[in-house]
Amino acid sequence: MDYKALAIAEFKEVLLQVSETCKELGIEYFIVGAIARNIWYVSNDKNPSGTKDVDLGVYIADIKQYNRLRAILSNKYNYTRSAENAFCLLTPEGKQIDLLPFGEIEKEGQVLIEGKGLININLDGFKEVFELGLDEIRIGKEIYKACSIPGMIILKLIAYDDRPDERIKDVRY
Repeated sequence: MDYKALAIAEFKEVLLQVSETCKELGIEYFIVGAIARNIWYVSNDKNPSGTKDVDLGVYIADIKQYNRLRAILSNKYNYTRSAENAFCLLTPEGKQIDLLPFGEIEKEGQVLIEGKGLININLDGFKEVFELGLDEIRIGKEIYKACSIPGMIILKLIAYDDRPDERIKDVRY
């Protein structure tokens, strides 16, 4: 597959930068959201639709490791933090990257970080999808792990159950 076929050519550099940084820090991650959906579309000879952001589940040991990941992306690639969502970084071109931390960083099923806007999220299911629901996919020269369709369904159902009033657009998909 290539980035253009997945309708994500504008996110190629972002994915490569995050991949390089995660490798440098020893952080495992996977693609989730619209890009994972597009991978399934292309794999099944369907036309993918675009996306406005990159959603990545990142396996994080503690807040220190998460802050280091964000700091390197900010310092090396000039990413900035969103004023509306503490889990989001913006590229210099304004592209949104959601870094969804799960793993040991979770406390009682929640991740709470300092920041502005959204600072607390429930990432139930991410660890289980990481362990049981990923596909390996080659995009260009890189090999990525991406959420499988059954994994995406589970995560969407959990997300809807967590905040149904904020997830009304998800029901339409």
